[in-house]
Amino acid sequence: MYTVALIGGLEHLRNKYIDTAKSFGVDLKFFEGRENCIRHRFGELDMMIVFTDNVSHSARQEVVKHARLNIIPLRLRHSSSISTLRKCFAERA
Repeated sequence: MYTVALIGGLEHLRNKYIDTAKSFGVDLKFFEGRENCIRHRFGELDMMIVFTDNVSHSARQEVVKHARLNIIPLRLRHSSSISTLRKCFAERA
């Protein structure tokens, strides 16, 4: 299974994000982006998506650094919508 971390996004859309990911065969790990030191909770990832409109600047920097050091594909998107998430999953195909 393909594992993706979603950082940012809206808490009330958490279940919709997860359901959308499942429809693409993706195991989604959701982080609000306000947590401290989230990189220790990522585990093994195939891709990272950051919704930059709802994430702290320091969390964004931490994610970008982690992705570069571990050679993980990274998608930075300003919108937190379900359609944006679908587009990110479609890009990997």
